[in-house]
This record gives sequence, structure tokens and C-alpha cells, in this order.
Amino acid sequence: MTSPITFAPIALQLARSVSLDELIPHGSIEAMLREQAAAVNEPAVAAEVAPFFAHYLVVARAATRLLGTLPFAGLARFHDEVEEEYMPGGPPQSPVYDSFSMQFVLSSVPQGIANETPYSVLARMLLRDPSRARLQSMAQSLADSRFELCRVKSASDHAAEIEFVRGGGAATVQLTGPFLRSGDFGLMRLMRFDDSFFIADSPYLLQASEEDWLQHLARIVAEQQGPSKPPTPAKSSAVKSSKLSSKEQARRRQKDKARASRHEPEEIIKHYLKFGLSPRYWFDYVMDAYAGQRHGIVFVAGVPDRPELLPHATEYEGEHEQKLPPAAALRDALLRSAMKEGLIDLALREVRRLGDFSNPDAAKPSPNEHNLLAAYATFGLRAEDGTTVLTRFERSPQAKSLQPDARSFIQSIHNGGFSVLRVDRIHLDRGLEVFDLLKAQKLQVSERAATRQLGIGDLLLGWLCKDQAGTITLEGGLAHVPALVAPSLQPLVAALRDAMPRLSDEQEWKRSAADLTLPLVAGILELRERPPLPQLLNTSGDPLALVTGHYHIRDHARVVATLQREFLENGDGSYSWVDDAGTLLARFELSPRRLRAQVNSRKRLKAVQQRLEGLLGDAAERSLEAHEDVEHALRAGPRKSGRASPTPQPLELPPELAAQFHNVVLTKIRATLDEPIPQFKGKTLRQLARSPKGRPDAINWLRQQERILRGNPQLAGIDLRPLWQELALPFQGLDTDPPL
Repeated sequence: MTSPITFAPIALQLARSVSLDELIPHGSIEAMLREQAAAVNEPAVAAEVAPFFAHYLVVARAATRLLGTLPFAGLARFHDEVEEEYMPGGPPQSPVYDSFSMQFVLSSVPQGIANETPYSVLARMLLRDPSRARLQSMAQSLADSRFELCRVKSASDHAAEIEFVRGGGAATVQLTGPFLRSGDFGLMRLMRFDDSFFIADSPYLLQASEEDWLQHLARIVAEQQGPSKPPTPAKSSAVKSSKLSSKEQARRRQKDKARASRHEPEEIIKHYLKFGLSPRYWFDYVMDAYAGQRHGIVFVAGVPDRPELLPHATEYEGEHEQKLPPAAALRDALLRSAMKEGLIDLALREVRRLGDFSNPDAAKPSPNEHNLLAAYATFGLRAEDGTTVLTRFERSPQAKSLQPDARSFIQSIHNGGFSVLRVDRIHLDRGLEVFDLLKAQKLQVSERAATRQLGIGDLLLGWLCKDQAGTITLEGGLAHVPALVAPSLQPLVAALRDAMPRLSDEQEWKRSAADLTLPLVAGILELRERPPLPQLLNTSGDPLALVTGHYHIRDHARVVATLQREFLENGDGSYSWVDDAGTLLARFELSPRRLRAQVNSRKRLKAVQQRLEGLLGDAAERSLEAHEDVEHALRAGPRKSGRASPTPQPLELPPELAAQFHNVVLTKIRATLDEPIPQFKGKTLRQLARSPKGRPDAINWLRQQERILRGNPQLAGIDLRPLWQELALPFQGLDTDPPL
């Protein structure tokens, strides 16, 4: 049965079915402020910014929940398509910020007959409750927000003086992060709250001049206005109007005025800066125009209607290349040299040669692994004279004119080197505690973007940079191995490490470490082609094996009497051995001539044989044992029929049963809070949460549980917030990841 189409504004539809108290419970702002104040691992937010940011986060989360409603199903699909196509996350993953992607989806892709967005719907729903006036103001501000061209006069970590490039004027804006510098020119999303201006999200910094952008906007206006049309004859208009009532005439004049205003240059520009020319317009511009970054803040080149100026557009013309920041320009130049010399292709061919692939042509690195190979081709791959692309550049005439930022980057590469890191602790939005598997030492890595994508036990392969102050950062060309399969790669890491020279010869050791890139990438691709199965254990902790012990029957009546006396009769002629805890240890099947004992480990078979033979004596004689390789059975199972099995569809539970199921699962997770966890040296979650040192581990354990739940459609709706509250931790679940 299909859902009926409702011709009504979305705000009206949702007002009947969605409770404001569910979207924004009373006390949400106070709770958010407490979370911000208690968040020891979060970047500090200035006191004057905290109320704005709390309202911003609460409203953004509520609007995101509206994506799960039926009227916004199409918008939710658009969001998923954008996630897949542009992979938002900011450099090095993508030039598209998470914050830009989500805010654009929530505010700039109108839906339905009334052209509504989640923010505009939320703003209208909040009008019903005067006690939520500030939340309504925030929702309306977010609904109206758009890009604006701004020049920064001066800036600190939490405030800036900006000038509006269009029409002049200036303003003081409060910032949620230190992303602006004096002289920056960019596309910035400003919001007004409590009569002040705020910038919550990272801007896009522009390399084209103010004049280039003003000329671009003038071209947009000319295209949108089109050729002028002759005015409608006054007499004809008067005749039509005379047939309308005074109220209808007033309504028509209002519509005519609104229609005319939409063709005014200022309205055209505002509409363009908010919506672009299509839903993917600004996404495509950022991808095509990406020109480097400064501590995660993206630079974009050119203007959208001049694709020949956009470095990643197919129409790009090299002679129009915009000037990059010094370090970004150096990286770009080194990468171009590596590509021109064919070194990246050479590295890829070597990976395919080293790997054990059933089909070498199918062994394709992921984008992250390709970036790692590019870093190897630039910093690690040596020519016959022992030089790399980087060292050859240092000897070239161009190196003499390098800016200080570029020289610092080169020195940090020389001070660092390739390594394999195991993530041991994550401090959200601050950094990582890792264990260097090659040097066997603990390190502190200054990192922000990756802390919300990684899990404890994950492996990172790539180049480390170390500045003059000793601060360690990640170069950017990184391969990521999730914790689930990391143990399968570690034996290869250990074998390669054992063959390396001594650490005392630092330069030779670094050269050898760099060369590990190729066999390790090949190892990752092998794991992807033949993913390892997790170690399968029974309830006793024994390796799982399907084993059947066979006995010849000599005295059938005696065997039957013994089985009935010592074991549980199943009613189908079989018997079960169950321990005091209710665990099934063995199943016995009896025929006139044969007794079969089925168990799930070799160790249990020995226990069964010992007990059976003690009970039966000479009434039965041991025969052969049959073993089945569980891993082989699991791998071969889908291919036995000669055709692929259909993808199983998850069972959809009724709402009342789903709620009970979720409560049971949440209760089981809650029970683990007081259980010792070997991963954390036997400490419980409660002990970790009470300790400042252990708190990051508790936070990431809860976040990992949420990832596991979200991977199961039947469990995805379980809310773990009660556990955060029970552990007295500020909520930092997956919902708090950028932009929320």
C-alpha cells in the first residue's frame, strides 16, 4: 500500500505528528551548556559565544531528526547521495566540510509545495511556544543563513572585525573557532542571534580578488534577469482587476510586488548565494576549485562560472593557476613532479607485483591508500642516486625562493618519517595517543579531524611530521586499517620490522621504513580481497570446530537406558548434555547400530568421550571422528549452490516489540559498565569514567558501541544517552560529530 500524497505545507503536516518536546525537550539548552562546560577534551568556546553555540547545536540536532520524517524522505536521500559523492569531512578527506554539507541540506534544498526546509519547518513549529522564543530565533536565523562575501580586518581566536564586500558596511562577529586571520577574504555564513553576529562554521577562503567576485555576481544577475519584457497594457490589467474584490486585488498587488522584487539584483544575488543554481552547485564548485588548506580551512580558486580557472575542473587552463599558500603550493608541486615522472604508477605496479591476488587487475587501492602511495612516491621512493622527489626539489633553483612555511614543512618531513601507528587513546578534537609499531614507542599526535573517525585499536600507516617544537602531526597521505582486521595485518608489520636495520643508524632506518609502504599496502589489499573471519569461540572460550564422535553399538538397550538416565531427552529420539548454566555441551543421536555425539570444539569432544565411555563401558565402541573446518564452511557456503544467495532483508519488528527489544539490549549494555574490560587492563567503564586519564577511553568505548548498534537496522534507534548520564560524562556520541 502506497502512502497518500499530502498537498499541505510540511510544517502543517509535522505539527500534527511530531511533538516539539520530542524534538527539543525542555532543559535542552541548560543540558548543552553543562556539556560544554564539562567537556575536558573539547576546544574551548568563549563565554560570550557559549549561549549561541548551545542554541545552534540543539536546533541543528532537532532539524537533523526531521530528516527521518516522511515529508523529508527525498531530502534524506539527497543527503545520502551527497555523502557518497563528495565524502564531506574537510581536508585531507575532502574539501567539502561536514558543517557546510549538513547546513546546506538543512537550509538550502527546499521541499514540498511551500518550498520548506527542516530549519524553516522547525522555526514555524516553534512559533507555537513563546517559551522557546530564542530557539525559534535561532531556527529562523539558520533557515535564512547564506554565504556572504566578507573581508577580515582583524581577528582573534573567538572574534573578528569584518567588512561586507557587497554594499560596504562592517560588523563585529563572534567565532566558535580560531579559523580567521587578518586579511582573509572568503565566503562566510553569518547568523544573527540576540542582536549579535556569529560565525559557527569554517569559511571558504577565496583566492580570486574582490573585483573578480563582484564581476561574477554581476554576470549572474544579468543571466537571471534576462531580456527585458514589455510591460502589460494598463487597460487590460485594469479590466482584469475590476472583476476582483478589493481583498483579492490587494492580494494580487502583494504577489506582483513580491514577484517583481525577486528580479531585483540584490534579491537575485541573495538567492544565488544561498541556493546556487542547483542543489549540487556549491558542492561542485568547492571540489573543482580546491586550492589547498590552512590548518583545515580550505582555499578555493577562481569563480564558479569560469571553469578554466578552477584547478580540478576539466576545462582548467594551467596558465590561469591561482597562487596557493606556500606549504600547499609546495605539496602540489611535489605531487605534480611525482606524477610527471610516473612514480605513482610505478608504486602501484609494484604493489600489484608484491601482493598475492587472484586477480591483480582488481586490486585497486582506496582513495586513502592512493594518497599514501602518492606520499611514498614523493618522500620515500628513491632513484639510483638515492634521491627522492623532495630531495631533488631541495637541490633545484626553485628551492631558493621558498617561503618560511614551506621550509618548515620540508624540515618537519625530514624530522619525521613513515610509520605504522596503533591508536591507543583518542582525545576528541584534540589528538591521539598512539603506539609506533616500528619503533615500539608511545607517541602523542596533534590531530583534530581524524579523532571522530577513528576507533581504539585502529592502525594508521603514513608519514609523521615533527616540527621544531617537537609537535607530531600527520602528513595527510594515510591508510587506515580498522581494529577488526588490524590483528591480521600486524604479523606482516612485525616480520617487516624485524628485517629492518638498527635504530641507531637513523637515516638508514628511515629509508628502510619508507620502503615498507609497498608491501604493507599490498597486505591491506590482500585482506580486502580475502577478508579474515573473526576468531570463532564457543561459550567456554574454545576455538569453534564442528566435531562428531561415532560409536558402534553392542548393547542397544543398555545404551538407551544410560542416555535416558544421564541426559535430557529431546523428544525426537535425540539427547542433550546441558550443564548447570544451561549451556548445551553435546547432542547425541542414536540409531540401532550407531551413536553419534555432536559437539562444537575438539576439547568438548574429549570431555564427551571420557564421560560416555565411563558410563557405557563395553556397551559401545569408539569409532571414527569427523571434523568440519568452520572457516572453510563459512567461506564456501554462499557458493555451494553455484549462484549468489539473495541479500537477506532485516526483519522489521513491530514498534511495541522493537521498544522491548531495545530495552533488553540497553539493559545488557548497561550490565557491562561494571564488568572488567581486558582492553583497559581490567578496569570497568565506571572506573574509567571517574578517572581523568581514563575518561577518553570510556567516551570512545561508548562511541564504538553506538557505531556497532547503527550497523544493525534493528538496533540503530537505541539511544545510549542514559549510559552517558549514568557515567556522569558529557554527551559526545556520534550525533555530536560535525556539523552537530
